[in-house]
Amino acid sequence: MHHPPTRDTTPYLLDLRQVEYLQHGEDAADLEELGQEAAQPCGQPCEEQASAVRELALELWARFIAVVGDELLQDLLADGPYGGTISIGTPPQNFSVVFDTGSSNLWVTSKSCTKCSSRKPYDPTLSTTATQASIALTNVTYGSGSFLGASVTDSVTLCGVTLPAQPLLAATVEDQELSQGLSHLGKWDGILGLGWQALSSGPVVNGVPTVGPVPPVQAIAASGVLVEPVFSVWLGTQADVADGGGEFVLGGCDSAHFVGALTCLPLQPTFQPKTLGFWSVSLNSITVGPTSSTTLQLPPSTIAIFDTGSSFIGLPPATLTQLVQLLGGKFSSALYTAPSCTGLPNITFILGGREFAISAEDYGTTGVVGNSCVLGFGLGPPNANSVVLGDTFLRRWYSVYDSDPIV
Repeated sequence: MHHPPTRDTTPYLLDLRQVEYLQHGEDAADLEELGQEAAQPCGQPCEEQASAVRELALELWARFIAVVGDELLQDLLADGPYGGTISIGTPPQNFSVVFDTGSSNLWVTSKSCTKCSSRKPYDPTLSTTATQASIALTNVTYGSGSFLGASVTDSVTLCGVTLPAQPLLAATVEDQELSQGLSHLGKWDGILGLGWQALSSGPVVNGVPTVGPVPPVQAIAASGVLVEPVFSVWLGTQADVADGGGEFVLGGCDSAHFVGALTCLPLQPTFQPKTLGFWSVSLNSITVGPTSSTTLQLPPSTIAIFDTGSSFIGLPPATLTQLVQLLGGKFSSALYTAPSCTGLPNITFILGGREFAISAEDYGTTGVVGNSCVLGFGLGPPNANSVVLGDTFLRRWYSVYDSDPIV
């Protein structure tokens, strides 16, 4: 498969794990011969590791992660959202879905939905492996829109791996905001949630919402088919490849899309006690500008959420206001804009004590609102101490997600 080159300024693989273990017998012994531990704490800066150990670790990483399959992601609207193809049912029905690390439900539009945006509805009556899982409907709410769906169990295939009985939702009612959004943003058939089960919505039973099913990627990881239970995401830009797009890799990563060393970050539980929901890490601070930078105001104990389903970086209200003012911007035509993208400073996110910067090239877009520079920032979740690192951030940083982390 041909992989278009990324920009040379993409310096690291961002791996959302707490500890990177090398547990492969003789090769772990090789590390010990060099006087090093086989398990490297992820908080330890890569620069502090001996170069020989680092090179061996990267070699072992490449050797032992067996990529099960990959999916080229579509970018039907300039630079997001990103999605690919999955198959549901027997015989398979193919659907284009948004690949979303910020949610956990798999759903597609049902044939019975009369006012939905989908270009291809799912028909469970055509599948010999489909069964109705529950008569109760499930309500799923996103930052923009919601839907009601019927619970169905059917075979689901992702990157060549088939789950013979995967629960999913067939949407029967989409609200106007979600329906118009999916239609405007590329006519997607649904969403593949890549988050953790605790974030998955289930039906309401006796007036009480329940937790939904295990998401497909987590189910694949639990099945043992992957040598390493990871997936990775590369989001391209219109400047990188002719049609935008990206790549989703199941069971490994694609070194064609990043350079430099592996950086590991400890996951922060979304729910207590120690329950993972979002792919979230500790956010120490956000700075704007060079050495004499300004530090943005953040609520206490703010976390950063990695969300491939969000096209922008979502910030708390006070933080967003401060940043837009520093950039000389304003709110215009439902967007945050600055007079020009030229000369805008770098913005650095300190995650787990490590710096991850984006430039004006990453967060500024011209040609959308006159000659103004449209800023890739917006309001984050209401009443939440969180920053959503959407595609504006993830197009700069290659990301790897481990389904078996230490929390």
